[in-house]
Amino acid sequence: MPFVTQQIAGGADFTDREREVGRVLDVMRTAGRLVVYGERRMGKSSLIMRAAERLQGNGGVALSADAWGTETLDQINNALYRALPRDWLVGDRLASLLRSLRSLAALSVDDEGRPTLQLSGTGRDQDEARERLQRLLKGIDRIAASVDTPVVVVIDEFQRFEDLEDASVGLLRSLVQHTPNVAYIFSGSIVGLVSRLLSPSGPFHAIERLEVGAMDPEHLVPWMEHKMEVNHVEVEAGTGSRIWEMAGPVTEYVLRLAKVVYRRARQAGRAAVAGPDLVEAAFQEVMADFSGSFELIWAHLSPSKKKVLRAVADGEQHLNARDVIQRYGLGASSVASYAINELRDGALLAPSKPYRISDPFLAGWIRDKP
Repeated sequence: MPFVTQQIAGGADFTDREREVGRVLDVMRTAGRLVVYGERRMGKSSLIMRAAERLQGNGGVALSADAWGTETLDQINNALYRALPRDWLVGDRLASLLRSLRSLAALSVDDEGRPTLQLSGTGRDQDEARERLQRLLKGIDRIAASVDTPVVVVIDEFQRFEDLEDASVGLLRSLVQHTPNVAYIFSGSIVGLVSRLLSPSGPFHAIERLEVGAMDPEHLVPWMEHKMEVNHVEVEAGTGSRIWEMAGPVTEYVLRLAKVVYRRARQAGRAAVAGPDLVEAAFQEVMADFSGSFELIWAHLSPSKKKVLRAVADGEQHLNARDVIQRYGLGASSVASYAINELRDGALLAPSKPYRISDPFLAGWIRDKP
């Protein structure tokens, strides 16, 4: 089935972004540093992994850790440990890595008889967690200096370090400065926070950056229609544009809706036709599928945040206008401004104007909510 909407879309379901992939790959090959940032689900992880696949296809090594949802630094340490290539855990490379880690890790054997590293004392001491990361990155750097192929560390949602009790982005920046043989790709989706980290006074101010925005609909719309047609679905005029209008501009949401449109058309049998009316029905289906999650999100929001989201879902852009304040009960402008900032930091609102709820299906659910 076309239109893969998981975090990493490869092969025939990866389209466009070739310029961005090339830039990421150049940094990977030259032991550079790059921050890739933009709204969630725009395709940052897909293009980074696409570049990593090409690097690994030529013998390079890519280690990846996702900081989203982590609570401690050792959870990130563990992710990097698990990403270590098996062929590094032999001979001189293993000895070098163990010397770097010393008493903070031990060698063991997994259920299949393969060597693996185990952290020791995790979760007990914040200083030890920071030292584990420092030693691990330096150990990887020593190995990278001894091999002829590029080595890259990818840290997804790196801005999460600011929220970890035992870490900070400043710590990460300091560690990276002392590992010159490894490339680092940092990905971030909380655009306001990432922008502050990249500002002249921020810890990442000197690091190269790449902003990833919405895919050009002039490319994505005909690509979607073509994908349906080569997979035996006739596409009526305006179908791709309607998918974009309802689910855009975030790439993953557009492809999620396209996938349901395609499936519904195929379920019709031989007369598989996708038209604008089918897009409406598919949108309602996706909304229904995620209604449980939306209910949980809604239940944990403050009254002021709910009011702001209702106004934005209805298309209001002037939240400080008197009639809007009265219609939605927004109260003082300072209260609404605080709610907007909180909703942006929580990725429920898009990071910049015009106001937009990040998830179009959540926006539709809110509009339909009594």
